Amino acid sequence: MTDYSASMAIIADDLTGAMDTGLQFAQQRLETLVIMDPTIGTAAQVMVYSTESRELSASLSARRLTELLPRVKDRLVYKKIDSTLRGNIGYELRALASLADVRAIVVAPAFPPGGRTTTGGEQFVHGKPLAMSEIRHDPRWPMRESHVPTLLMQQAGMEVGLVDQAIVTQGHEAIARALSDQASRIIVVDATTSDDLCQIARALHTLGSAWIPCGSAGLAQSWAAQLAVGGQAADAPTFTPSGGAALFVCGSRNPDTLRQVTHLAETGTVQVTLDVQGSYDEERELARVTQEACAALGQLQDTLLEACTEPLLPGAGPRITRILGGVAQAAAESCLLGGLFMTGGDVAIAICRRLGVQALRIVSEIQPGLPGAQIVGGLADGLPAATKAGGFGTEEALVDVRRWFNEVRQGEGACPAIREGA
Repeated sequence: MTDYSASMAIIADDLTGAMDTGLQFAQQRLETLVIMDPTIGTAAQVMVYSTESRELSASLSARRLTELLPRVKDRLVYKKIDSTLRGNIGYELRALASLADVRAIVVAPAFPPGGRTTTGGEQFVHGKPLAMSEIRHDPRWPMRESHVPTLLMQQAGMEVGLVDQAIVTQGHEAIARALSDQASRIIVVDATTSDDLCQIARALHTLGSAWIPCGSAGLAQSWAAQLAVGGQAADAPTFTPSGGAALFVCGSRNPDTLRQVTHLAETGTVQVTLDVQGSYDEERELARVTQEACAALGQLQDTLLEACTEPLLPGAGPRITRILGGVAQAAAESCLLGGLFMTGGDVAIAICRRLGVQALRIVSEIQPGLPGAQIVGGLADGLPAATKAGGFGTEEALVDVRRWFNEVRQGEGACPAIREGA
């Protein structure tokens, strides 16, 4: 059995996924850093890396992961994937499975609290097969395949095994035996409940570090809970005092995010909408939305900057991302920010780069899969921040983020486990 007091590394393919997975370890009293600048001198027990490879070609995505592996060779590894299977998952897993000390990668993509389950190898979203869910129409990753082993086999070009629900319900010992009997280097495991994920995590704990856990934040939560950590709880962070207002930057077009944006605007937050057609004149549109957003922030009004209520304009994504990042940079340079929320993985990473962020220290769970963090380094050093994957969170998600920002100002925003030393 592996010594699970060792340090850990999480590998994700986008920033929001890195954040919501790192959150599961922060809740186990572990100092958790999501790394933006690989040259950062600070280390933590849990280091979370994003290859930012979801939108890349398959070959470049695999290369990004391979280049990262030397940085994590002395750590236990968890591979984070999207619960709706977006990205170059199979290609990345083939690169990971090629390591000599990897016996197999165990893939459990279920996230039951978010309605993502796996039965008979089929991935379901709120009871619908993935290929019949709203993800079928995702503008970037339209999913046409629900059977996880088939999808991974098509991408990885290697055999993919399956441990089905009938075995999972027998508990971790049965799961461990079934995994050991598999010859495949990639093995999918069914899960329909959080307890199923706990049993899978216990099986992986038994099998040891040659078996790499791979899943969404759901399996990460269960695996983190298995770690025999010991030692002192991480210290609660000290946030930089700021009288500024919160800026919410929303670039995701996911229907869940759209509902959250609409609800936040209805509660009185100032709404600044980027004109997607106007983004053709990028400099002019940047000046316009910067003036509007900074004027509201300067009056200490929480401000929602969004590009998700406008009609979709193919090819406009990079321009929109640059404009949203430019507004955030202008607000930070003017010292107008008291909190920063970002959704849309490409938007979040662009903003962090514009601000010179070195890392994000995860400190709280605002909602399941919605972490609160502290910015490390750059123009907004010490500022509270939050990120969210597009399809996560209730309608109240952004309202809850705003509430958390207010709690941080009052010194109440750390994880309860960390704050109380539980």
